[in-house]
Amino acid sequence: MTASFDQAGTSQQMSDACYHFSEVAGVGVMAIDRQGVPLLETKGGCASCLFCKAIFERVGGLKEENCLKSKEYGSYQAERFDGRYIFFCQLGFAHFAAAAPLEGIMDFALIGGPVLMIDRDEFFQEEVSKWSIGDEQNLWDLLQKVAYSSPERVHSLSELLFALASYLSGSASRSMSIKHENYKLQGVISDYIMRIKDKTPTGFYPLQKEEELLDAISIGDSKAAKTMLNELLGYIFFYSGFKFEIIRSRVLELIVLLSRAAIKGGADVEMIFGMNYEYIREIDKYKTLEDLTYWLTIIMNRFTNCLFNFVGVKHADIIYKSIDYIKTHYMEKLTLEQAADAIYLSAPYFSKVFKEEVKCNFNHYLNKIRIEQSKQLLLNRNIPLADISNMVGYEDQSYFSKVFKKITGLTPLKFRQSRGQANHDHDKE
Repeated sequence: MTASFDQAGTSQQMSDACYHFSEVAGVGVMAIDRQGVPLLETKGGCASCLFCKAIFERVGGLKEENCLKSKEYGSYQAERFDGRYIFFCQLGFAHFAAAAPLEGIMDFALIGGPVLMIDRDEFFQEEVSKWSIGDEQNLWDLLQKVAYSSPERVHSLSELLFALASYLSGSASRSMSIKHENYKLQGVISDYIMRIKDKTPTGFYPLQKEEELLDAISIGDSKAAKTMLNELLGYIFFYSGFKFEIIRSRVLELIVLLSRAAIKGGADVEMIFGMNYEYIREIDKYKTLEDLTYWLTIIMNRFTNCLFNFVGVKHADIIYKSIDYIKTHYMEKLTLEQAADAIYLSAPYFSKVFKEEVKCNFNHYLNKIRIEQSKQLLLNRNIPLADISNMVGYEDQSYFSKVFKKITGLTPLKFRQSRGQANHDHDKE
């Protein structure tokens, strides 16, 4: 098990807990800090996945660094969705993130995976074959070493990992680490306040500094943004007379401005607005200036990191989640809007990303899935054609036949007959 504990304040307790979870679950666990820096990883994780290493060596465009970005993305989403989030990496393996707040702030996240959540044969045919890299037998052998878990089991593992993260978040050593960072921040802000006192007070809020802060965020310059934010907080503290309610209202305004700047810089609208909503709900938890300002700094870092880190990762997650949803619900009266809602996206944005990544629109892909499923059912001559159309999500048998012929070149009946099945009385086009 690799680790770099002391520098990040990671306890032996966390190391032991992750090790035991991994041993029992048969799945690797990684811990990352707020900036996405790995703290530890057990065996069975991405670092020891020989299948992933083989793919990275053979396929251009797939980068090992994106695996870590996907974990950071998962931790952000877990923070947004009640501490738990199941996501997919660029290779299509499932991971589950657990983020538990310490004193209201996510200090670390635990990431379980990789695991396969679909049949190995199906994964190999749909994912590996599309890369056309040869050496299929070796890759197939390496794929056998990746753990498989059903969606239900992955959900249970996700819940257990969240319970573990919640337990570990109470560690006194981690709390001390946050307090130390907080003291440093307050010292920096105090320095700015002293500088303001030394100047002739103007009584005016420095809008220029605010604009510089937003510009720094919109281009992803986290260092400059941090400096500007600390200086602004110094002005807010000083000119508010250190009145907590006034400061909190100004912080609320800053959160909205920070989120707008991130969106302006190209961050994902859905993610930023989702995070923004959660942050605004949480602001009443903070009762001291120290906690409030430290929390605001964490938020600013979150928004700045969202600008460039997760574009490819985010799209991969959207596609795998939507395809899994389609394959689970194709037999229902499924719409694009329902699929978008299931993965917490707006329908127009989901439609755009789906078409860009899958190279066909949502309805075309849904029809392909339905027709492939109907082919299997057609091999059973005891199932009437009318029943098959309903079983794969078509309410109208004639429309089912039309779509089937457009995709396969045959009517459902001709397809059944071509597979050596007899034409029964109930089989009518």
